[in-house]
Amino acid sequence: MATLTSYTLFFFSAFALYSKFYFAFSNGLLELVDKVAADKLIPNVTNEALRTVYTGVPLVDQLFITLGTFFWPTVDGNHPTVTLHTLAFAGAFGSAWVLVLLEGWRKGNAWKIVSFAVIFGIGAQLLTFAVTTPFYCGLHLATASYSVRPNFNAVSVPRSVLLALPVIFAITYFIPSGLMLVPAPEIFTYDQKQIIIALWQPWPVYASFLAAIASVVLPAFISDNSTTASKQAVRQRKALRGVYTFAFALGAIAHIASWTISLSTVLAPAIFSEKYAHDLHPTKVFQATLPWANTDLRVSSVAEGVHLFLQWDFAVGATAILLWAVTLLIRAHRHISGTVCWTGLVVKVAFLWLMAGPIGTAVALIWERDELVIEHELIQGSRDKKTV
Repeated sequence: MATLTSYTLFFFSAFALYSKFYFAFSNGLLELVDKVAADKLIPNVTNEALRTVYTGVPLVDQLFITLGTFFWPTVDGNHPTVTLHTLAFAGAFGSAWVLVLLEGWRKGNAWKIVSFAVIFGIGAQLLTFAVTTPFYCGLHLATASYSVRPNFNAVSVPRSVLLALPVIFAITYFIPSGLMLVPAPEIFTYDQKQIIIALWQPWPVYASFLAAIASVVLPAFISDNSTTASKQAVRQRKALRGVYTFAFALGAIAHIASWTISLSTVLAPAIFSEKYAHDLHPTKVFQATLPWANTDLRVSSVAEGVHLFLQWDFAVGATAILLWAVTLLIRAHRHISGTVCWTGLVVKVAFLWLMAGPIGTAVALIWERDELVIEHELIQGSRDKKTV
């Protein structure tokens, strides 16, 4: 059943349409992207052709042209402000999608709409992170009964999937993202770089596909002699810890690296040239421009418009993921222990946000939820043994 939190998350999706797409229309970004496509020239590159054929299907090719034009400034190395923000966002996005994919494989979600992470992955790439993930989180809270009354069986994930997830994300996300950053034309040609950007776009689909393969193939190679619920819980906890450590590190490292670089322009400006000290300043990189306070703003380049677009994509999507995680943890504490330490929760969230960013914080909170549920299962198993 939908709750106030669910409706709040649905509102976030609607707000993202305004703060991103309407703002992109009003500030001229969409017009500039269309102009680049019409001119058939790569933005900010002299006389280099924009690739216009990828599949031979006009509708699909037009989509790749638009996405290629949009993503080019984030990886071309000529726009430090956009690139640094993209670093922070990329780590957060990957970390968040570990949570979404993980949630889709929980037994309590079997064959529910939220179990089909591939659908939401396509949505995140086409409709954007900030539109899709709040909707996913709201839908999850409204449809997953275990989100209110979590139990070990419902939150369990096949061990084969858990063991494979870090490798899956390395193959489908890390490597393609790294290849996008390889400079052109020094190593890749401009055309090759555009192809790599296009191949990167469906990465959530690749991840879902490989997870499905792992769930079918790996059980034959994984010994599981767990005969009791307690042993199963211990194995599940060990595997989950590996995934959560990976997801937390992904979000936290990107957060720490991007903010360390940005804050260095304030704390040690002498190590930067004047241009980089300005372009990498925290207010320049991370402070979002308010659409309602800048109705007359017109961007001067695709890169400037993309930066404004991604600022809101990150801000709205990350806030939604964090709200979802906080809600899941609160519900778990209420169900299992009957109480919530609000002061401790606020301090924990604030500290983790500072150290690991909003998505790293969300990972830590859902990790805590699972630890709480598994520990409860182990305690119950111990009590049952004593009564036998």
